Amino acid sequence: MNILHLSPYVPSLKTYHAGGVVMGKDVEFLSKKNNVFVVGFINDEKERALTESYPYEHRFFESSSADKARLIMKNPSLPALFAIRSDKKILEELKKIIREKKIDAVHAEYTAMGYYEVLKEDFPNLIFNLTEHDVVQQSYLRYVHDASGIKKVMLNSQLNKVVSNERKYLEKADHILVLNDKDKNLVQKYYGLGEKTDIFNPYFGVDEDDRAVEKEENSICFVGQMARQENVSAAKRLIRIVKEIRGKIPVTLYIIGANPPDDIKAEENDFIHVTGFVDDINLAIKKCEIAVFPLMEGAGIKIKVLQALGLNLPVVTTHVGAEGIDPEGKNGLILAETDDEIKKEIIALLSDKKYYDEKLSLSEKLMKEKFSMERTVKLFNELYNS
Repeated sequence: MNILHLSPYVPSLKTYHAGGVVMGKDVEFLSKKNNVFVVGFINDEKERALTESYPYEHRFFESSSADKARLIMKNPSLPALFAIRSDKKILEELKKIIREKKIDAVHAEYTAMGYYEVLKEDFPNLIFNLTEHDVVQQSYLRYVHDASGIKKVMLNSQLNKVVSNERKYLEKADHILVLNDKDKNLVQKYYGLGEKTDIFNPYFGVDEDDRAVEKEENSICFVGQMARQENVSAAKRLIRIVKEIRGKIPVTLYIIGANPPDDIKAEENDFIHVTGFVDDINLAIKKCEIAVFPLMEGAGIKIKVLQALGLNLPVVTTHVGAEGIDPEGKNGLILAETDDEIKKEIIALLSDKKYYDEKLSLSEKLMKEKFSMERTVKLFNELYNS
């Protein structure tokens, strides 16, 4: 089958954000049995560098801040998150690609790409499958709940546009893909479309990483793309907690992720290390004893949590970090909400080997039983049976 893989980023296993890595693996899976043409958007210099030796047939479009602002102004009925990807010039380019490459199906990543379902008007036999990496309505409901004043009014306006357009995109899609049970339930609850929704396991950046790495004693890691505010807030919270723990255990904290802001970098000292982008993120994670994600914001499955679990680290996180993975903390994740609870779990893991080993055993079992990539391969083969 000839497949157009459409996304708002450059899908690559070498990129710096989890969504891009997930999509990079999707392209790899799809390419094993199909002819895949990749279309995406270049959003910064790091993504541009990825395109220089891109291994798949592709067309990438530049997406500057000015371009995004122009599209928001031109599409007032769309929420800004969707409007920045809705370009009629690109739509015309996609029509050319579909004709030239004899495309049978579009595999679109992220809800915003649903804008391009209008292609079906010109190509009525075109299959258009849409992946919801997050159910966007849920995210905006949380933003509105946590806001006040004029910000709440503005977010409410965006929420109304999200609901209208997300519904339209999902209804028009031939098939909807989500990353976990919770999101499938939300698609049914909000839009009544659970019957055409399937769950696939997202790739979390780990294949067979059996490298023996010496653990650094009493080391903790936090992982995240640091341009995202929810990661910055969580990192600041963890820094505060680690400073309090230092009186009892000589812990070392690694904040791992691209684009850390200046106020995070200013926290660096002899026991807090802000790495920024690292060439081998798996190695940086594996040398730590535990991973901690005190997330207070965000929706959907957290690939960084799966990545740490997949690299055999016990993980302490909040209910936000556990969404779609182990929401009640009964099967492998260690749930802690308050600073004191997080502090208590960190101390217990680092000071009680039996407790550490018990939690590690549970997390290994969780990954093997619930997040096998075989499920994704099977689903893709069913959807795109060439």
